[in-house]
Amino acid sequence: MKAAVSLLVLAPLMLLVSCADPAKRLDAASQPGGAVPVAPQDAFSGARAWSDLEALAASGDASARGYVWESLARLGFTVEEHVTPLRGESGEERELVHLELLLPGASSDRFVLLAPYTVPGFENAVPGARRQAVSGAALLLELSRVLSERQLPYSIQVLFLDEGGGGSVGESRPGSRLLAAAMAERQELAGVRLLVVFDRVCGAELQIARDLRSQRHHREHFWKVARELGYAKAFSVDRGFESVDASHRAFADLGLRPVVAIADSAYGESESSAPSSATRPVAGCLPESLNAVGAVSLVSLLRIGERLVRIDRFTAQPLASQESDPPSAPPAAQSDPGASR
Repeated sequence: MKAAVSLLVLAPLMLLVSCADPAKRLDAASQPGGAVPVAPQDAFSGARAWSDLEALAASGDASARGYVWESLARLGFTVEEHVTPLRGESGEERELVHLELLLPGASSDRFVLLAPYTVPGFENAVPGARRQAVSGAALLLELSRVLSERQLPYSIQVLFLDEGGGGSVGESRPGSRLLAAAMAERQELAGVRLLVVFDRVCGAELQIARDLRSQRHHREHFWKVARELGYAKAFSVDRGFESVDASHRAFADLGLRPVVAIADSAYGESESSAPSSATRPVAGCLPESLNAVGAVSLVSLLRIGERLVRIDRFTAQPLASQESDPPSAPPAAQSDPGASR
C-alpha cells in the first residue's frame, strides 16, 4: 500500500490524522464474545523494537525524527509533523517538532500513547544512556504497528514527542508542557480516556516504577498483567511507590486523571553489569526488556479498553436494567497515598 504522507508546519495547532487501510485490522467480532486473541502479547516483537532502538540511538535529533517518520510511512500510516517554537531562558528560539498519527477506533474518545524521541541533556550522551532516552519511542513504533492490525474500541492517538533535545531550554520537558497546554486550550483533554507515557524501558535490570501520579486502577492493570505473563520482576511491587519524572506530569498537572507512566526510575544504576556478548551488544540495555514492557503494555491496553467498554455500556443502560444486571467489579488495586483516583 502506498503511504500517504503530509508535512505540515503548525504553531501551535495540533492536528490528528488517520491510519491508512483500516480494513487490515483484526476483526474482534470473529473472536468469541468479541474478545482479544488468547495471547496478543505474542504479536509484539522485541526484536523489531530493538532494531528501531539501535537506529534511533545512533541518530541525532533531526535524524531520529526522520527515522520515526519514514518508519511509520512505510507501514502505511498518514503522519503529521507539527512545529512549535520554544524560547529558552537566554532568549534563544528553536523549534520543537512532534510526530502524530491516529489509529481510528469505534469511538472518537481516545487513548493517547506518548514517548519522547528527544530529551534535553541526552543529545551528547554515551550510547547506553541515549538508548534509554529514546527507548520509549522504539517501543511505541512497534506498538503502533501491532495496534493498527486490531479492531479498536477507542481511537488511539500516538505522539512521538520532541521534549527539547539539542540544547538547554530551562526546564526538563518543555515539549510535553506545551503540548498539554495546547490540548487543554482546545478542550481536547475531555475526550482522553487513557494517556500512557513510555520512557526508559530497556534497562538491563528493568524496574518499572509504580508512579504516584498515575491513575491507580489503570496502573495496576499493567502490574497484574505483568504477573500473569511472568514479568513480575520488571514490574516489581517491592520498591514501593515513586514519583516519576516523565512526560505524563504535564497532563496530570492540568487535571487529567487517567494517566499512567511506564518508566524505569532506576535506569543506569547497574549499566556496567549488563552482558556484552554479541546477542547483548549494548551495556545497560537489553532487547528482552523492550519485549517485556511491550508485551505487558499491549495486553494491558486491550484489557483496559475492554473494561471501559463494559463501563460505558453499563452507564448507558436505563437505571432499572443497571440494578438487575450490575457490572463486574474492577480489579482490586493496592492503595497508595497521592495516586489519582
